[in-house]
Amino acid sequence: MKKLDAKKGILLDIGCRGNNKQEHFVGMSKIKEDGIDVVHDPEKFPYPFKDDSCLTIVGHYMVNKIKPWLMIEFMDELWRILKPHGTLAFSCAYGTSDVFMQEPFNCNIINFATFQHFDPKYQLWQVYRPKPWKIREGFPVYQTTGTLEIILEKRPVNEKVI
Repeated sequence: MKKLDAKKGILLDIGCRGNNKQEHFVGMSKIKEDGIDVVHDPEKFPYPFKDDSCLTIVGHYMVNKIKPWLMIEFMDELWRILKPHGTLAFSCAYGTSDVFMQEPFNCNIINFATFQHFDPKYQLWQVYRPKPWKIREGFPVYQTTGTLEIILEKRPVNEKVI
């Protein structure tokens, strides 16, 4: 029964719009519109979810809109609501791409090294020491369209990093 419980949880689409929410996901956005299940600003903490309640969190083109000085708090909040070893997946505009530059609300420049600040396996984690994440092997991935995709996994606090 414990193994089955570990696979139960909320599938959360954060920062989505009602017309593009992932199927079978709970949609959270600061904009109230049809299809949005939880109206909450992603830059306001805490979120209206219990600790360890989400199995998977996705965010499409929203992490570039998080104010850079809130990024650690934002990632720590996602860590709080995600189950241990749960999955966080972002697609975002690469910081120097035309996709990033054309969007007037983008303010957070993301590149290949950005998420190394959140994984204790990398030296950059030592700078701020946020809640620990694990960058999935093979990520980040750059698409020629100017999109960067990253998948992270929530590490338990005391997990040994190899």
